Amino acid sequence: MPDLFIVNGTLVLPDRLLPGTALHLRDDRIVGFQDPPAGGARTLDAGGGLVLPGLIDIHYHGRLLFPEPRLAVEAMEKDVGFLPQTGVTRFCPTLATAPIPVLTQVLKSLAGRLEEPPAGAQIPGLHLEGVFLNPEAAGAHPPALLADYDPLNPEHRELLEAAGAWLKIITFAPERPGGAELARFCRERGVVAACGHSAATLDQVREFASWGVCHLTHLFNGMSGVHHRTPGVAAAGLVLESVTADFICDGAHLAPDIVRLILRARRPERLLLITDRVTLDESDSIEPNVLPDGRLAGSRLTLIRAVHNLVEFTGVDLPTAVRMASLNPARLLGREAQWGSLEPGKMADLCLLDPEGAVQMTLLEGRVVYQRAATGT
Repeated sequence: MPDLFIVNGTLVLPDRLLPGTALHLRDDRIVGFQDPPAGGARTLDAGGGLVLPGLIDIHYHGRLLFPEPRLAVEAMEKDVGFLPQTGVTRFCPTLATAPIPVLTQVLKSLAGRLEEPPAGAQIPGLHLEGVFLNPEAAGAHPPALLADYDPLNPEHRELLEAAGAWLKIITFAPERPGGAELARFCRERGVVAACGHSAATLDQVREFASWGVCHLTHLFNGMSGVHHRTPGVAAAGLVLESVTADFICDGAHLAPDIVRLILRARRPERLLLITDRVTLDESDSIEPNVLPDGRLAGSRLTLIRAVHNLVEFTGVDLPTAVRMASLNPARLLGREAQWGSLEPGKMADLCLLDPEGAVQMTLLEGRVVYQRAATGT
């Protein structure tokens, strides 16, 4: 395949905007920043918009919330096809609490399908959110289905083994019985151990970090808070450099003032944007899902909207906001050398925005996987 030059756009690099310079691609990689040579080079016109690295969503339920095992693969394939429309090139399908035998079968089905990945957004691994959560911070997870991890329970072991090496993140409440053993399992298998739906104290989170618990799931949501005498998990997310944290920037799960507080308290390098998206359709809304009793049950957010919201809510510069939805998630997954930024040698995962900020094209490893249809006049 001949080299490709993306021209007439502003490149969003990790630390700055670079207008008026072409992005040079060769096959599936970024070569560098230079204008195309004269005489027939293959070019792609960005239309005066922005060129971003492909976005990475590590917490995305989509159509997979409480799926029937026989429908799980179809649900995942639909999300794989949809996400490039939102600028996402890689994501972690996330399973919420359900009966353990159901989750086990779903994980097996998804892992089997991923041996030959479907076309569209790519999946670096699966995220298990539950069932090892604290009923005191269950959120929308059914408390009756939650369990304390028991390494001697064959049903629990089968659940953790069901996806094999495709299991990349587990969100759990480390303060519950079995938490230390589950953290050990994650450490031995190279799985990201994330504290979430937890009623722990800040001091406990500090101890969990010594076990290898390195991340906090949807900061402020489904966790103990910031009481001035008994600070909890949310407070740990503001002050502990030993853990990273992600959050849902839809303006509903967190008030914009709290988003500003997070950005004032933490270095952006330690923060990630997620969607926690739960929807069966392709809508993009700032309105969250709300259960009849008023509890929030995930968002209907897209990750590119979360980026725009972060800039609007906090005034942070665009490269920083983009980094929190691309390079930082790649780093959490241990893949920052391959993904997450427009740097020479990395995979050519790109998202092109028009001048109004809407996604007009997405490339995965140098191939166009989404292109917005032209509108008539």
